Amino acid sequence: MSCSNPFRILALLLAILCGTNVCAQGPYGSRQSRQIDRYVGQQVPDIWDESQPIERFLTAVAKRSRLKLEYLHWDFDAPRNDNLGASVLDIADPLTPFEVFDNLNGGALAGFASVPGVNNLGMEDTSGVRGTLEVELNGGTLELGFFGTEQTGDDFMLANLQAGRAAGTTAIGTSIRPNIITPLLTNGVPGTPMFMNAFVYDNSFQASIDSQLWGGEFVLLSELYLPQEEFNWQWLSGFRYVSFDEEFTQIGTYNNGGGLPLNRVTWIGGDTVNNVYGPEIGGRASVRTKFVTLSATPRIAFALNDHTSKVITGPLTGAGEPIVRITEESIDFTPIVELNLQMQIHLTANFSIIGGYDFFYMFRVSRPTHNVVYNSVQGPGAAFTPDIGQKVSLANFRAQGINIGGLWTY
Repeated sequence: MSCSNPFRILALLLAILCGTNVCAQGPYGSRQSRQIDRYVGQQVPDIWDESQPIERFLTAVAKRSRLKLEYLHWDFDAPRNDNLGASVLDIADPLTPFEVFDNLNGGALAGFASVPGVNNLGMEDTSGVRGTLEVELNGGTLELGFFGTEQTGDDFMLANLQAGRAAGTTAIGTSIRPNIITPLLTNGVPGTPMFMNAFVYDNSFQASIDSQLWGGEFVLLSELYLPQEEFNWQWLSGFRYVSFDEEFTQIGTYNNGGGLPLNRVTWIGGDTVNNVYGPEIGGRASVRTKFVTLSATPRIAFALNDHTSKVITGPLTGAGEPIVRITEESIDFTPIVELNLQMQIHLTANFSIIGGYDFFYMFRVSRPTHNVVYNSVQGPGAAFTPDIGQKVSLANFRAQGINIGGLWTY
């Protein structure tokens, strides 16, 4: 038996490995080296290359654009002068104290009481912001705008209603220190002070309302009617969206002059969401000079209001009662009218300061203070069961105020 030379086998393996390495490198070095060489001397591509179609388009838009930012200082319409409760027969002014009886307390005399109104709730001095991007087009101008206000509102509180009353009669209201009541219908019918169901509060009462307004629009303005003249007119058309939201709460407490271990709490509230959208038309009249531009822009939107209204009640006559929510959704026709008056003072070719006045009016919006149905179902004797419901009552809303800001021209 003959054996192979082990050194001969080792030499053969080394030759194979060396040949493989030479073939991989080739006459110009390794593949990895050739790959690196391809990028030697080339420039890193620019992030913004105006030779590309998208960048070229955006650059052209920027050169035709103006940006306007404004601070808004507006006043909102408070809810209409409604009383917080059902109407009372034979009473001309429910804010003036009158004698009432407490049917939740066996029909006992509750003394003098008055019905609070929402006229105490105001929503002035509301801050907001508005931004508008203006792009010059061939034959007109495109405006994209957005505005929004802070959440604004008001509240009032009547605390310690029993202060100043004679000892032993602190549950009985006086003409000077009256109780507060929420009158109720009885089976849908209003009553007189002597024959009327009501929530009586002899300890405290408070009410609050919060509102917020925001929206956006896009507008196409025609080219100037007289391009070479100072006075000009432009037609306007577009689409807008406005959201108007409100929340309302009222809370009253009763403790029978301190005779109850726990206060009886009555909680009634609600909220509304108005989503208003639709096409709009209008125009803009302007006077343009080198240093000042004055303009007036009236417009109207033929909009739909997709609104949701809720009435929410917590405990009404005692602890442990469930929270009840009544929700109603509907769509109604709600035009929006707006007038914007503005002055621009051109400080430089690229910057102007602006100031003006806005009048904003929406027809037929839902507000929570208007939607509560204060009803009760009569029980045996003087007793009754509360039956708070909802009936959506659309009302008009107005906001107006000044604006101030700046205009940047690119």
